[in-house]
Parts: sequence; C-alpha cells; structure tokens
Amino acid sequence: MLARFGALPEAARPAIVETLVQFAVAMLILAMTRLYALHVDARLADVASQFQGDIAILVLLVAVISLPMMVGRYPPRWLIRGLFLAINLLQIGQAQYLLVTGSYASPALLHYAVLNPGDVAGAASTAINLFTPIMAVAAGVLVFFGGYPVGRLTEHPLSRRWAPLFTLFFFAACLWSIDGFSNVRNPGAISNALGIADFRRIDLPVVLDPLPGYAAPTVVSGPTGKPDVVLLILESTRADAIEGEAPGMPYLAELAKDSRSFERAYTTTSHTSKALVGIHCGMYPRPELTITENQPGGLPLSCLPRILGDLGYYTAYLQSADGSFENRYGLVENLGYSLFRPREKLDPGFKEAGYLGKDEFAMLGPAREAARAAGSRPLLLTVLTSVTHYPYVLPGTITKRYSARSADPMSAYRRTLAHADAFVREFVATLSRERDINNTLLIVVSDHGEAFGEHGFYVHDEAMYEEVVRGVMMVRYPGVVSPGRDVALRQGIDILPTVLDLLGATWEGQLPGLSLLNEQGHQAVVTSCWNNNACQAAVASDGLKLIHYHNGHPPSLFDLQSDPRETRNLISDPHHADRVVDLSMLISRQRDLNRRTYPAQ
Repeated sequence: MLARFGALPEAARPAIVETLVQFAVAMLILAMTRLYALHVDARLADVASQFQGDIAILVLLVAVISLPMMVGRYPPRWLIRGLFLAINLLQIGQAQYLLVTGSYASPALLHYAVLNPGDVAGAASTAINLFTPIMAVAAGVLVFFGGYPVGRLTEHPLSRRWAPLFTLFFFAACLWSIDGFSNVRNPGAISNALGIADFRRIDLPVVLDPLPGYAAPTVVSGPTGKPDVVLLILESTRADAIEGEAPGMPYLAELAKDSRSFERAYTTTSHTSKALVGIHCGMYPRPELTITENQPGGLPLSCLPRILGDLGYYTAYLQSADGSFENRYGLVENLGYSLFRPREKLDPGFKEAGYLGKDEFAMLGPAREAARAAGSRPLLLTVLTSVTHYPYVLPGTITKRYSARSADPMSAYRRTLAHADAFVREFVATLSRERDINNTLLIVVSDHGEAFGEHGFYVHDEAMYEEVVRGVMMVRYPGVVSPGRDVALRQGIDILPTVLDLLGATWEGQLPGLSLLNEQGHQAVVTSCWNNNACQAAVASDGLKLIHYHNGHPPSLFDLQSDPRETRNLISDPHHADRVVDLSMLISRQRDLNRRTYPAQ
C-alpha cells in the first residue's frame, strides 16, 4: 500500500508520511541513547533484548496512530509529533537515569518525580550534562522539521523507488520486535517507563500463616536506669567501610573494637526516609515511593523518641541534610523529637556538600547545645550524616557529575567516608566533654549501603545486593554491653526493643524487631528497595538469600556463606528448591503484613 503514495487519498499522505518519519526519528534517538548509556560491562544480548522491547512499543504506537486511518480519519500532524516528542524526551531522560543508577525509572518513580519535583531536582542536576540538552534539541528539530524534506520527496517522481525501501525497513522492524512484546525479563527504557513489564508479575505463594499484626509498644514499668542515648546514623555507609585491613573509616573501625559490632545487619528499605522509620519505630515502613510517614498521622505506632520523651528524656535530632527534602520536618515531628536542626538551621559559615547537605562538622555546635540544654535530664540525641550521599563531594568542592561510566566514583566515595569518620571522632570527643560518655548508650547504624556497579546497579534505591542492604551497626555501653563481634542476623527494626531492654523498661506490644541482647537473632529478615514493592530480598540465618523482583525479572538465590559477593545464582539448583519456596513465602507474609498495616495499599 505504501509503495505507491500516488494511489493514496491526498488527505492520508501527510499523516502516513509523518507517522513513518517520526518512527524513524524515534528509532534513531533510541539507538543514540542506548549507545550513550551503554555500560562498559553490559552484554550485547542484554542490550539487544532491551532495544527489541522498546522497538516493539514504537511499533505498537504506530499501529495505534494508524487505526483511525483505516476508517478515513487522519490524526493531525501536531498530535503525531507531540506523541513522538514525548517518547523521545522520555528516552533521553531514561538514558541519564540509567547512567547514574544502572537501572531504568519505573512509572511509579516518574509519577513521584512529577509530584515531588523539588526532591528530585538536586539529584537530577548532578546527572545532566551536555548530552541532555543537545539530544533534547536534536529530538525537537527532527520531530518538527524532519518530516518536511521527506514530505517533499514523496511528491517527487523518484519517491516510488525509495518508498518501498522505507516501507520494508518499517516492516522489518515490526518482525524483529514481535518477540519484544513478550520479552519482559530485560525491559528497556520505554517499556520500563510505561510499566509494560508490570503486566507479567511473578506470583508469590499464597499466605496461609500470616505474620501477627503490629501493636504499639507501651512501657508498663521501669526503666531501671536512664542513660543518655545517642543514635549516630550514617548515610549510605556500606558494611565494608569498617572492614578489612584498610577500612574507609579507620576511627569507626577502632570504635567497633570497643563496642558490640553486628556484622550481619540489614536495612529495612534502601532509602533514608524509609530506613529512619525502621530504626526509630521498630516496624517496616510503608512499601511505596511516597514518603507518607511525614504526613499527619503517617506513623501508626509510637516511636522511640516519643516513648523516651514520655519517660523524661530531652530529645533532639540533627542532620546536615536539608530539612525540606522529603519533608523531613514532618517525619521528625511524627517520630516525636522536641528539637530539630537540619542544614538550613546550622552555622552558615560551614561549606555546603553536594546538592543535599552541609559539612558534618556544622552539627558539633548544635550537639553541644543539645547536651547542655538537657541539663540533668537524660538525653536522646540523634545525628544523621550526609556527605557520603551521592554525588560524593567534600564540603566546599564543586558538585561533580558521577555516572555508571565515571572513572572512579569509589575513590570519591572513600574520601567522603574519611571526612565522615573524622566527624565521628570529633563528635564522640564533644560528647565526652559535655556528658558522661561512660553512662551513654551509643548506637551507630547505617541507613543503607551504596552500590558502585558490582552487580550493575549504582547508588542505592533499587539494588538488593549486599553492598546496599547490609550496613554498619554497633552498640557501645560500657559495663553493660560487652565488646565483641556478633554474627547473628540483625536489622534496623531491632534498635527500639534494644534501647528499651537496655534501659530496663518492661514493655508490651507487638513488633517484628528483636532486642540485640537476644543472642540468637532473627531466623530470617526481609528488606526492600524503594520502588513500590518492585524488589525485596529475604535473608536466612544460614546465609541463603533470595532476591525477588515483582516486575517480571527472574529471581536470584545466593549462598552468602560460600559466595559473599553474590556471583553464583543458584535459583535453578534443584537442591535449593524447597528453600526458595520457604523464602518466597517469607516475602509473601511480609507483603501481607504491609497490606494489613497500610490498608490503603
């Protein structure tokens, strides 16, 4: 039909030419963005399957546009151009996101970005380079002006020669992309953004034995003692920051020797605002991107600061990150702190660090003030660092743009670890001068870790591997908690019951966390990525770990005892089939508990 443009109705020619031209432009943009964002360690088969799936979406779009033409209704050219321009800009944005994180943005994340532009603007600004505006301008020019010369050619007598070639190219793309409609194991930029992979989710077992629901913790007697409690929460700090012969945080590594150090400590969620809920409240956060915990009534239980405040503690929370980011003001208020000092309320004489934070040393003055303001009252002081957050720049330096293909982002990260380590040293010294450090319960814990391409992921939000989900955890309480290494399975939800136990408080309630004084630890824990239940991992005490994706990606199984770097996927090993079922059921039970706790989900 398309081989002879002269045989078509005059009204049909512009729409058909425009559609085919825009398809070709989208193919060109797709190829350029895929080449630009190609990981140096990516397999050609993975790239081809992603490319194939995205072409399938473009073919489907052409088919949708063509349907009205069959009944003599021809869509206006501006509508065709607008649709394809949106697709092209989406591809460009996805290429940038891929370079920074190693994964594509999902519909939920795109929706979150639209609703919370201020929270994503800083991170986006560090990722944008010359490629973004150049490709955006090129896409606009090709979309709005690319059809003109082609349209002129269709009026030329030679059009009968090239039109069949153009038509053959289109139908060849159609045939090659047929398998792309069902290929959701490795979805590409467009199919991820449109949620195509979500149509084929991997079913988990039906829950027959649900986990018990939460019941708010209530102190019924005690405490027998009221030591100062200090929570030092380390942003994006991997467990190996204090491990090995040359740890990235040598002072903290030495402090660990004087503390009870928990070597298998896992986050609840690989995103700070969500992880803070687990640490403070002893419960799993709402499994969605939106930070609803910062809204009035967003926390269904009383959390540690409110409980200790009711026991007479002076409670203060300091962070070197911006307080407006993800409405940390609302979250801190819901947690129950009486004093909050974020970046914008710290000494302006200290330098900014990246798009999010300020020099950690700016918190030393407020920490001293909080220690003095407590007076004779016991003190709960929480400090959250930020300099180790992406893009890993030291205070006062220019924010650099790191990506999956940066020369050595790990070196930049280790420099920020060293800076945070120096702050920890000075912070502990400040506490020693202002309070009785030997009557202080000091808990150091990571919110989560950080990835640098070990498994194709970068930063932390969407990775479930050990470099992200396992972090630092230690407890120092001289004369009460004996120093040493603990290899039992632990999680951030264990902090609240641990503090109450160490204070000698008798409490009632139902929480999933276990006191760190319980030598056995957990039999298994579940941790989640920050993407609307997109991925979860179940880790058993014997070292088996199941990573489960809910968007069509196949699951992975690792034996952390024999394979701590998670290099051998055992999911197809029949010897582990029963354990896969057990761990899958654990994830199912956790998801069921989340649905019952947060019924709006």
